[in-house]
Order: sequence, then C-alpha cells, then structure tokens
Amino acid sequence: MATVNVYNKLMQCLLDCKATIGESECVNLETCIDQAIEKLSKPIEVAVIGKISSSKSTLVNALLGEAEVVRTGQMEETFNVSWIKYGDSNGDIKVFFKDGSMKEVSRRDWIRWTSHQESNELKESVSYIEVTYQHDILKRINIIDTPGLDALSEIDSKNTIAFLKNVHPDAVVMLFTKSIAESTMSVLNDFVSVNIDSSFVLSPLNAIGVLAKADTMWSVLNPKKDILGEGKRVISQTLYEKYPEVRHSIFDIFPLSALMGLAASTISNDDVVCLKQLSLIQEPMLNEMFSSPEFLFDEEYAVGVATEERKRLWQKFGMYGLFVLVDYLKQNTLATRYDLSQVLMKKSGFESFQRMVISHFGDRSTLIKAQNSIAAIKEACLAERQRNDISNQDIHTIDDIEKKLLSVLLSIHEYQEWNYLTKIYTGKEKVDDSIKKEFLTICGENGASAYERLSMPSSSSIQDLKEKATERALFWQRKYNIYSMTNPSSASIIKVMQMSYNVIIKELEEMDVKMCEAKRTLNECMQFVYGETVNVERL
Repeated sequence: MATVNVYNKLMQCLLDCKATIGESECVNLETCIDQAIEKLSKPIEVAVIGKISSSKSTLVNALLGEAEVVRTGQMEETFNVSWIKYGDSNGDIKVFFKDGSMKEVSRRDWIRWTSHQESNELKESVSYIEVTYQHDILKRINIIDTPGLDALSEIDSKNTIAFLKNVHPDAVVMLFTKSIAESTMSVLNDFVSVNIDSSFVLSPLNAIGVLAKADTMWSVLNPKKDILGEGKRVISQTLYEKYPEVRHSIFDIFPLSALMGLAASTISNDDVVCLKQLSLIQEPMLNEMFSSPEFLFDEEYAVGVATEERKRLWQKFGMYGLFVLVDYLKQNTLATRYDLSQVLMKKSGFESFQRMVISHFGDRSTLIKAQNSIAAIKEACLAERQRNDISNQDIHTIDDIEKKLLSVLLSIHEYQEWNYLTKIYTGKEKVDDSIKKEFLTICGENGASAYERLSMPSSSSIQDLKEKATERALFWQRKYNIYSMTNPSSASIIKVMQMSYNVIIKELEEMDVKMCEAKRTLNECMQFVYGETVNVERL
C-alpha cells in the first residue's frame, strides 16, 4: 500500500512538472522529465556485474529457475549484454544494434548472437539483446546479464561499459570470487571507473554483493563444514576488516552457490533416481569418490550409476551439492524431488539471497528509480539555468519545478527514511549504534514485512504487532523530546523513526479492517456453499 501511494505521489508530481514547462524553451528539461515518467512506470533494472567466469549467467538463470535462459559454460560465454524482461518464454529475441536499428531473431538462432565462435564484426555491431521470459520476478525486476568487466575479448568489456553508460541500471548485483578482497576492490574500481552517470551513486541502497561460488570451499575432509558460515567469515575477515569503506558501497555480500541454486529449480526425477542409487554406497567408498572429480568419474567404481551420468550430476550440482543431496538421502530414504529441491535452496544460500533481492530492490523500486530520476532532473534544471539565452519565464518555470519536487519529497515519509539511510551508509550521518540499529530495522534493511521491521516472531498477530509499534513510537517520542534540546542532529533521525512506527501502526490498522472483512466474506461463502462457518481467527 505504501509503495502504491509513493508511486502515485511521484507520478503526479512529474506530470505536474511536465505541464508546468508548457511553452517554455526548456527542451532538455522536458526530455528529462519524460524519461523519468517512463522509468517510473517500468520495472526496476538490475544489472549483474562481475569478472569473467564468476557465475553471473548461472545466477541469472537461478533467479529465473531455468537452465538456459542465458548461456553458461565453463569458459567465458557472454559477450553481449542480455536484457531480460517479462514476456513470452518462447518469443523471438530482439537484437539492438549500435547504429540504432533493431532486428527480431528466432530464439533458435540465439547462439549466433552469444557464441564466441562468431566474428568480431558481429560482436562490435550489437548494443544489447532483449530477451523475454515468463517469470513473476520479471514483473517487478528487469535483469541485465553483462559480459565480464575483465573479459578476455576487449570487445566484450567494451560492450558492458558502453551499455552501462548509455542505458544505466537502477541497481546492481556484484559478483566476486574466492579471493574476495582482491576481486571486490577490482570489480568496484572497474565499475566506478565506468562513470555511468552522475545521477547514479553506488550505495548500499542500490548495490548487493555475492560470493557466488561458496560451494568450492567445501572439502570431503571436513564434509559437515558450514559453507555459508565459512563464506561469511571469509568476507568479514578478508574484506570488511581490510576495506571497511566497502560498506559505504554495498549493502551486504552474500555467500552462495549459484550452481546449487539453479539445480534446486531444475532437479529432475531422473536425477533423484541416480542420487538415491549413490546414497546406497558405503561411506568409505563414497568419501573416496567425493575427494576429487577424477575419482568420482573413475570407471572402476561399480556403483550402479554410469560414469557419464556421474559426470553430468557433478556438472549440474557440483561436488558439495552432490554430497548434500546424497547425505540427506541416507537419512531420508523416502525424500521426494521437492524435498531435495528445498534442501538445495537452503544449503546453497540462494533462498535468503533471492528473498533479499526482492525485498531490497523490488519493494523499494519506486524510491530507487525516483532517486536516480530526480537527481537527473535537478542536473537538467542546473544546465538550463546556465543557458545563455534563458528567459525570465524559463527561470520561473525551473523555480516552480524545483519547488514541486521539493514539496513532494518532503511529503513522502519513505523518502525521508531513504535520505537518512543514504547519509548513514555514506558516513555523512553519525548516530549512536542503538539508534542506527533500530533505524535500519524499522526501515526494512533486515526484511520488509511488518514482523521483520518490528523484530517480532513471524507468528505474531496484528494486535501483537500494533502493540509493539505503539510502544516503540512512544519510546522514541520521549527520546525526541530529550534529544531536541541536547542533540539536535540526532533528534531529526529520531523524529523520522518515530514517524516510521506511526506509519506501520496506521497500515496495520488498515490491514486489520481488511482482515475482518475478509473473514466475514469467507464465513458467508462457507455458510452459503457448505452450510457452516470456518474458524479463521488465526488468519
């Protein structure tokens, strides 16, 4: 509901700004406003950025739950930018050329536009490829798969840089390798050097990091090792402690296995049959086989699963993924394909990452798009003021537009939250840790749902949530009264936080009314159809 209100306010403001221009000579400003209106109406654009062979395409496919939406491989595969939007999964792809032309191409011929076997002339002519796929996430988020910033082919890197400059994304997911410190700083420096647009400032609000091959840290010598926990330790000790400034650019870095995340969606019944056969092998032999790919593929092991099939399973699940599934089947012999899929999702770290992408980018899409667009409009206003031929009427027009923008931003509470979040992440706002921690939580940095923002159990009732929100609102109101006299700078953020609780209270009250109405409607339906009511008190 809040997101809809924010969208409506911003869209109306932009339409008013466009109407204000009227017959003025502020042509470039009008174009900028038109672009902002168009951007606000579309899904947020999230680019996947990283070095070559960092599992970018595998991660994209995993998000979409399909193995071949974009090409993957052991070697460098992607040479053109693939812009993936919601649409027909079997429809033609659109090839956009650098000269401004476009060509529709059958999906069967897609390999021609992505394979490194093709000529450099073909590569050099293409700007990006638009691909449609029918997945709910694409209704909210357009995903952009890019060639590696350090691609072996100079053309590939140039394609990425040119695209980022010309069609700059709203947000980014950055992929890093096991040498996390070195690769992170390298990717960040490469990305910053692109200088996408002055309106786009890399921050924790529009950037998430991924250690995408966490499964490679696994070894049969320590088979029960917590890979995700180890990944978090590596990230903390080798990156955050060495380069604390990274926290000003990236919200968080998630260790995960993109390979296992993809396999969770694509595991087949045939896979399950082979995995169950492998689970019958005694542990000494199984551990020996899992010690290296060479042993796993060794034809001397007569285990009821052909060598080629073992190789296929290894390519699909990885060694750690295979171990996780086989180990689970040893303990749960009746496990189904769905059960194994859920195990992979959890063990891969992909479940929490996917949830974070949707909540961090999707739930904030309006604000992220607005932030970039409004910054661009402000720059356009400044450029118009510097025109040699500017008239007094044009100056009045620009003044009016700037006032409209300021007025709407001040009226949107979520934007006030955003503003302070930006200041905190960039180090421009210094607040006590206790204030910072709760402010980040109530603003949705640890999850966008009401119970997550209030640090309550997921089983909490609406009444429980309202009571907690009311208690914290009163607490921070008392704090504000004290801080307003002793620490005015902290008082401002406390005021915003108090308002955040009040906003949640209002939304919970509205949800409570709707829940009561829904219960009455359901009972009426049950009474009509079955002649009885249903207990819906916990709904």
